[in-house]
Amino acid sequence: MAGLGVDNVSVFFLAEGEQSGDDVMTGLVTFIRAAKQTLAFAIYDMRFSDPLKASLSSALRERAEAGVKIRFCYDADKPSPPNVAAGQDPAPSGTGAFVQSLGYPWRRIAGMKLMHSKFILRDGQTVWTGSTNMTDDAFTLMENNILEIDSSALANYYSEDFEQIWEKENFDNTGEIQTVPVPLTFSGQSAAARVMSGVHE
Repeated sequence: MAGLGVDNVSVFFLAEGEQSGDDVMTGLVTFIRAAKQTLAFAIYDMRFSDPLKASLSSALRERAEAGVKIRFCYDADKPSPPNVAAGQDPAPSGTGAFVQSLGYPWRRIAGMKLMHSKFILRDGQTVWTGSTNMTDDAFTLMENNILEIDSSALANYYSEDFEQIWEKENFDNTGEIQTVPVPLTFSGQSAAARVMSGVHE
């Protein structure tokens, strides 16, 4: 755990015209390249243009060659046509093909509603999360945020959730995880943050 005054939370706000796709990808690549053991991606929407994909692919390949275990779960298998009124709004098409083209173990995660929480878990210690999807538009045209949280206690909750959806390949009836507030430090100030959990239905 970070000591008082040493931040273990970083927050980045994105806005249209304020940053380029390369700027955000540089941050993502930096996060990925720090992995020593594992990278677990829970994805709602992932469709990058070729230049951004090349940067991502290079970072993943470097880590895989160093022995890092990489896995992807992504929202999929909505009924056709989906019942949008019931919350079955699917991610735009293309995520499955994109994830599979990267060449790492992947699983389509079914379920009646959205797997809208997105995160990357690094080495069971650090989480990249927030509202930002993995697309050029989300990186450049939308009001989004990215949080990097370095806390093994908090990361454990994300890890438990990831393993549930990986094993079940369905997010219905997952996520019922007992959580408690975790001490974090942001801008030199201490605070407690809690991962809100509950059964995905």
